[in-house]
Amino acid sequence: MLIAEKQKFAAGPREGSTCQVSQMSETWPPVTAAEKMSSDPCTGLGGKVNQAVEAVGAGMENLGHTIRAHQPTQGVIANVGTAVANKLETGGRYLEQKGFEGIGHDVTKLIRNNPVPALLIGAGVGFLLARLFRS
Repeated sequence: MLIAEKQKFAAGPREGSTCQVSQMSETWPPVTAAEKMSSDPCTGLGGKVNQAVEAVGAGMENLGHTIRAHQPTQGVIANVGTAVANKLETGGRYLEQKGFEGIGHDVTKLIRNNPVPALLIGAGVGFLLARLFRS
């Protein structure tokens, strides 16, 4: 493909233009690949990861319901069982609703709000990995 054609597509549609992905895919092969992946969102790696995260969330929520259904009604074990069931159900709902992308956004927001602790945690993890893989 000529450089002028690449620049035309890189510039994007002009005012009054009706440039669509299907028109671009006829002349630019990367758009064809992106069009194929976007036609079925579950074919890409992101879709599979989101499906897996949602499945884990559903499993956690079901485990919380199971614990709640089979726990004793009185005593310390009942209190612990209720607390564990609540956390599993809440975490499972979070994973089902937010998915992998939502987790990424939340972690990014957490790091932006707390940069120094995030930097210290990163340095600590890096130090531990360096010690672990040292020859």
